[in-house]
Amino acid sequence: MLQIGPLTIDFTPLLEKALTGNPFTLGWYILQKGGWIPLLYVTLRGFWWIWKKHIDVKEQNKWKWVLLSIDIPAENIQSPRAVENIMAHLAGAHDKADLIEKFFTGFAQPFFSLEIVSIGGAIRFYVYTIDKFRTLVESSVYAQYPTAEITEAEDYTKGTPNYFPDSVYNLWGTEWKLVKNQGYPIRTYEEFHDSTAEEAAFKDPMAALLESMSALLPSEQIWFQVLITCVASRSWQEGSYRLVEKLAGIPSQHKPSWLEKILALPSHILVRVIDAFLPGDPEHTAKIKDELPSKMLYLTPGEREVIEAIEEKAAKIGFHTKIRGIYISRHDAHNKAKVAWGMVGAMKQVNTEDLNALKPDTKKIGTHA
Repeated sequence: MLQIGPLTIDFTPLLEKALTGNPFTLGWYILQKGGWIPLLYVTLRGFWWIWKKHIDVKEQNKWKWVLLSIDIPAENIQSPRAVENIMAHLAGAHDKADLIEKFFTGFAQPFFSLEIVSIGGAIRFYVYTIDKFRTLVESSVYAQYPTAEITEAEDYTKGTPNYFPDSVYNLWGTEWKLVKNQGYPIRTYEEFHDSTAEEAAFKDPMAALLESMSALLPSEQIWFQVLITCVASRSWQEGSYRLVEKLAGIPSQHKPSWLEKILALPSHILVRVIDAFLPGDPEHTAKIKDELPSKMLYLTPGEREVIEAIEEKAAKIGFHTKIRGIYISRHDAHNKAKVAWGMVGAMKQVNTEDLNALKPDTKKIGTHA
């Protein structure tokens, strides 16, 4: 017997069934006594997931894609903030599913692929997007670079094999992932200004990547792609705020779910019992008094900078992001040390030891023999 307030649960029949040694009898008894409820829930959730996946993929297959080539004249000089403004403009593509799309016709959040491609040393900038967002992409670029030229381009991947290993071509590729929690930022363009120079100079972090791309042989190619998917405003910052609370020792403002409340119920009951029987316990009272609202006063300058960097990132417009790079060449010209590791080295410029870093996810995503 288990007594929980006015509720009494009798486990005797269940133990008797278990002791009979017949698992089918025990299973049938559990199903009769309510075991079918979680089984029905899991089954319905499975069917819903299959149906949702089916209608969402069906909707995605209707998309018509276009590859836009972007050429910006060298004399059109802008600061990197212009690109940040372009990103903010593209965030306007975010949409939410209505009831019909959610349950019947399907819905998928469109994404953009921002690409830098070098074929034999000739570098091109592309945006791969859905046809209905072509005007959005063009207007966001023209707003920052009025003299830019945007034209529709042919798919540059058609000249390479679809399957590897290949008798003529060799391939290396990977995706980059964050080393720490996504609340920690990587080094941003604002930190590439050299304040010690006589005139404030900007050290372009893309220079190393573009230098590697420009030095390719005619039979070599690099595809560098950044895929961004729009997300709802303030949808990902909650984790950043909890991270700040943890680092600063601030009592969490997180509202527990009903499941968390149920799991925490025994500890709350225990605290109530202790307070009821030991209302004047000096040790218990001292512990409460010693608890500080936060430890902000005791943080080192470096710890304060980390918290400020997390809060600064949380103030930005966010995207779900995937970064990947591919190096393709003929077998006789394949030079991983020069090209592949050059691409990895160029990405290390945004890494910091105290905040966050990007590293190749070679174990999970990278190419393997």
